[in-house]
Amino acid sequence: MSLKEIHSFLQQQVNPSWTHQAQPAYRLNWLRSLALVEKDERGFTLTELGRSIGAEKTTKVSVPPPSPTPARTYAGQLTARLAEMAIDSEHPTQFEEALREAFDFLGFDAQKIGGAGKPDVVARASIDPNSYSVVIDAKTTSRGAISQSHVNLNALLDHRKKARADYVAVVGVTFSGDNLPKW
Repeated sequence: MSLKEIHSFLQQQVNPSWTHQAQPAYRLNWLRSLALVEKDERGFTLTELGRSIGAEKTTKVSVPPPSPTPARTYAGQLTARLAEMAIDSEHPTQFEEALREAFDFLGFDAQKIGGAGKPDVVARASIDPNSYSVVIDAKTTSRGAISQSHVNLNALLDHRKKARADYVAVVGVTFSGDNLPKW
């Protein structure tokens, strides 16, 4: 099911006051961390472990002992991929996609946009009344650090305005220069 479908179902069955998708998203990410639910481009599905627990007739559930769960493995793989892609300046769109996936995993509604004159990723946090959005600029480098000359602050502010975002984030492996970390 999609987050929207799950939200609608839970709003009807569990809590009608959940007017935003934040509550279901929190719970889905918790279930993902337990390797009971996984997400792909179609939406959320129960894992084999999730289906077996859901099929239990008793209230006592036997969970296998802690081991690298698929969610932990997934988070570890995603972290490793982010680190690898951040220094692969020949494939910047792969880093953008990994960032979109990471923000999505963290509970944001993240979309990769990319292309000339457009933000790389826009992430929205639906946590009313504190909802916000972020324009994300993905910076790759094979030289070790992102310098000031690689960041166009005016373009980023323009992206923020066009996307009606609250914040701008520049993501890279590390930054150099006197002003860049401060900016």
